[in-house]
Amino acid sequence: MGLRARLAKEESGFTLIELVVAGTIAAFVLTAVTFALSQLSKGRNIARDRVEAFQRASTALEALRREVSSTIRSDDLFETRFLLTTREASARTGGYERSDLLLFNASMRPTRPVEYQGEGREYETQFRVEDDELGSAIWRRRDFMPDDTPDGGGTAEPLADGVVGFLVEASDGEAGWRTEWDSDVDGLPKLVRMTVIATGIPLGGERNSMSAEVTLRTAVAVDRVIGPKEDPPPEEQAPTTDGSGGATAQN
Repeated sequence: MGLRARLAKEESGFTLIELVVAGTIAAFVLTAVTFALSQLSKGRNIARDRVEAFQRASTALEALRREVSSTIRSDDLFETRFLLTTREASARTGGYERSDLLLFNASMRPTRPVEYQGEGREYETQFRVEDDELGSAIWRRRDFMPDDTPDGGGTAEPLADGVVGFLVEASDGEAGWRTEWDSDVDGLPKLVRMTVIATGIPLGGERNSMSAEVTLRTAVAVDRVIGPKEDPPPEEQAPTTDGSGGATAQN
């Protein structure tokens, strides 16, 4: 075979089988790269949603802890209020238990200038989870003047978005935890345990099986009113004796 024939054979290009094999390998590589990038993006989104869910649950739980810690303590039950009711998990509540908590508390920081004396520092405070077109959120209603209708009045505002579960349990320190409590009958509880479940779904977003959820829990001790300490009785001093062996009285 001459030189011209060999060069013509070498320049004839790839065969059909070679092209098919190369295309198959390229398709496999492209599929693997696409899958890896999609998994990386999905993992990043899940991590972002989980961080958002944690921040929402932490914000709600910290606010709840402050409010319950400042519950008004008094021996007079007319000056106190701690009313706890809980809705059972159902499709209407998204499959989560949701508590409704009403209490009388005192703010730890003033909401008005000190020279303003039109309102006291005692409040009616109520918490509940509600759903709307943007999703679920835990709401706080606050009335700046305790009155004869503690379950109404005041203003309401969302405390944290994305909260889907809110469970409050109370205990007298001796029996177990209860999800129903009325201070008019049971007095103030000694311990309050709160559980918050939040998601990282953006406002108006749809929930799915991959939605991140975070559950946080804390407990607060509600110290009872302790009476003043009584003065201890004076100690009796033992009589002393003089040099003659007789006892002498102490002045």
